Formats: sequence, structure tokens, C-alpha cells
Amino acid sequence: MKKEPKLYQIGWALSTSSSDIIEANAEANECEVNWDDVNETIGNFESHYESILAPWVNSCRDEGHDSDDALVGSAWVTKKQIKAIEEGCEFVCENEYVLMSSAGTLNCEELDFLNEFVDANLTFYLYPANLPNNGK
Repeated sequence: MKKEPKLYQIGWALSTSSSDIIEANAEANECEVNWDDVNETIGNFESHYESILAPWVNSCRDEGHDSDDALVGSAWVTKKQIKAIEEGCEFVCENEYVLMSSAGTLNCEELDFLNEFVDANLTFYLYPANLPNNGK
């Protein structure tokens, strides 16, 4: 029987541009923002968080929105997935890695028609105490 790999808990946040940035991007593209469409699309985007995270994690759960309105949660990863996050995402600061993109890179078609106005970020928080060898 094959031994299951050890899983490590990490944090994640799925965020989109603020309303000010969306307005500025729309203005730069000489368009008006239809907030009903934007809000519906972002809601649909967030509802697909499991498929967005799937290439990176073994399992995940959402824990609601933080004070910046990002959808946040916990995920469980293997050592191999930790390495993929460290190599495939942009290092921001200690233990924080971001995959910044338009919707295409985050593997979600929900934002496609808003790509010119809305950016999406997937941030991973790799807490040393939860990682192999305390993150060393």
C-alpha cells in the first residue's frame, strides 16, 4: 500500500482590483462600468476558488472575506506543491507568494470579459511553523 504524503496547512487569498482601480481602468479604456455585471462576475469568479486553487493545492476551504474584501481560506499541500508555489509564483515578502494575473492565468473564464478592468491575484501564505523543518 502506497503511503500518503504528509500535508501542510497554508493560507490563501483570492482578490480582485478595488473599485477605484476598476473605475480608473474603465476610464482609461473610455468605457463605463456596469457594476451589476462586475459584482456578478466577481461573485462567480470567487465561487470557482476550488478550481482556481486546484493546480496548486491538495485540498482547500474558504473562510470568508477579510477586511480588504479578499476571499481567504486554508489549503493543504505536499512538499512538492510547496516547491511549485515557491517556483511558480512571485515572491512578495517573507512567506508570501503571489500569482498576479488577469483571469486567464488563474484558470478561470469568469473574468474574461472584464480582463481590461479587473486584475485578480492569488496569494499564498506559507507559514514556517506549519511547513517541513519549520520552513527552513
